[in-house]
Amino acid sequence: REIIPMCKHENMALHIFGALGSGRFKTEKQIQEMESAGEKGRLITAGTRFGQSEGDRAAVSVLEEVARETGSSITCVALAWVLHKEPYVFPIVGGRKIEQLKENIDALSLILSQDQMERINKAVPLYLGWPYATPSVHFGMHPRDNTLVQASGHYQWQEEQKPIPPFPRDKIVDGHQQQ
Repeated sequence: REIIPMCKHENMALHIFGALGSGRFKTEKQIQEMESAGEKGRLITAGTRFGQSEGDRAAVSVLEEVARETGSSITCVALAWVLHKEPYVFPIVGGRKIEQLKENIDALSLILSQDQMERINKAVPLYLGWPYATPSVHFGMHPRDNTLVQASGHYQWQEEQKPIPPFPRDKIVDGHQQQ
């Protein structure tokens, strides 16, 4: 909870692991198909697989819904969400299959609407705690509008940087972006 705000403050990039849930972002049907095919998926120690938590299942439900809307996969939506979320976040993803690599590449051009982003965010909210989650944040206010913050000193607020937007594939010609 401190890392992202610190990186934003210091204008640092962030390389993250586990952006795709370490293989846990799968529907029940996908898990059953994987197990019936004898695939073990991502393993932890002693050959056991990560189980899905309630939060994982809630995330999968919304990711699956958004994937249907966008005509993409759950992992593609999850990776696009990470890329839309904060500036200078570069996930490190691993895959064992060509189809997984293609889904990761497709995420670079997937544009999620504000509504889709909000639905994913609400599926499993991240509680940052104090000082990042002040009461004003819960009411949609900027911390500069919080009287407790105002009373504690003088601050010069800067607008937050936005994430790097995806670039639609149809605008790329011979490997170059066309405006």
